[in-house]
Amino acid sequence: MRFDRRADSVDHRRERRAQAVTRVLELDAAVLVDPYDVESIAEGIERVLSNPALSAELRAKGIARAREFSWEQSVARTRELYQEVGGRH
Repeated sequence: MRFDRRADSVDHRRERRAQAVTRVLELDAAVLVDPYDVESIAEGIERVLSNPALSAELRAKGIARAREFSWEQSVARTRELYQEVGGRH
């Protein structure tokens, strides 16, 4: 069986794009970059560092998002999941 690097590369790019789209839907306090592309990462860093308004916006959104989480919520959700998996309600 012959290994086709081009087909494998295309599959990985498709997968990364799908992951990127999914994360965009979940996160609005981030600049999206391709984690496998050094140039993309550098561009993302440059974009934030060179734009104080964007940096401030992302910082504020990140802090607001972090406030949505607590240890109490985490414990409650973990307990719920264990009960669901264990069949106890």
